[in-house]
Amino acid sequence: MSWTRIVLSAALIGGLWLSRTGWQELRISRQLAATGKPVAALVLDKDSHHARLGGVSRRVEVQFQTEAGQTLRPRLSVGAEEYEKAIVGARVPLHYLPKDPAKCQVGDDVQPRFGTLLSGIASIFVGTLGMLLPSPRRPRQGTAGNSTSTIPFPQPAGTAVAEDRRKAA
Repeated sequence: MSWTRIVLSAALIGGLWLSRTGWQELRISRQLAATGKPVAALVLDKDSHHARLGGVSRRVEVQFQTEAGQTLRPRLSVGAEEYEKAIVGARVPLHYLPKDPAKCQVGDDVQPRFGTLLSGIASIFVGTLGMLLPSPRRPRQGTAGNSTSTIPFPQPAGTAVAEDRRKAA
C-alpha cells in the first residue's frame, strides 16, 4: 500500500470521527436553542492560545447554579466576541440543558455549532475522491541493458531512435 493510500485512508477515518463529533455538537446546540435554560454565570478565568492551524483557541471557565441547586464549573470554548465580553469576576449569559447541565454554551443567544461537522464532511470527500481517482504512475524505466526509448509509437525513418531500433532488430 502506498503512502498516498495510507494518508487518504487516515483522512476517511478522521473524517468519520469528525463528522460524528460534529453531528453531536450540532444536535446539542439545537437542543440548547430549543430547551436551554438561561442563567447568569460568574467568569472565574479565561485564556487563549494559538492553535495548530493558525487559529486561536479561546476558553472561559465559569461557575453557575442550575434550577435544581447544582453548582457547576465548566471550562468552555467560546468565540472571539464572547471572549472579549467575558471579564473575570463579572457575569455572562449562559444556556444549559436542564437534563444535562454539563452541556452548556456561553452567549446571549445559542449559536449552532457546525464547524466540526463541515470539517468531517470535507475530509470524507477528499479521502473518497482520492481513493476513487487513479493514482499517478511513474514513467517506466527501460530494462537493464536496453538503451532504447520507451516511447510506444513508431519514429519517422532517419531519426536516431528509428535507426537504433532497426539495428537492434
